[in-house]
Amino acid sequence: VHILDNVNQALPERAWLLTLKEKSGALEVQGVALDNQTISSFMSNLEKLPYFRSVDLVLSTDYEKDDVKLKQFTLNVALKSALDVQREH
Repeated sequence: VHILDNVNQALPERAWLLTLKEKSGALEVQGVALDNQTISSFMSNLEKLPYFRSVDLVLSTDYEKDDVKLKQFTLNVALKSALDVQREH
């Protein structure tokens, strides 16, 4: 629940999530954003929050929806354990 809340807090206004998958201590985040700057802002926001160790851009491609040019992206977000988060606070 805390992780989903953190992702929601980090999401910029001009970005939308498509999928979230947890696997092997990492979160795969797929979404669509208005531009590369919005993706970068989302990544920076995630890195500032307590449950995430690192954020890597796996893919960013052009995407068009209803004649609007967007960017589709995939991020790999390494998660911290609950114990690590408690120790830091």
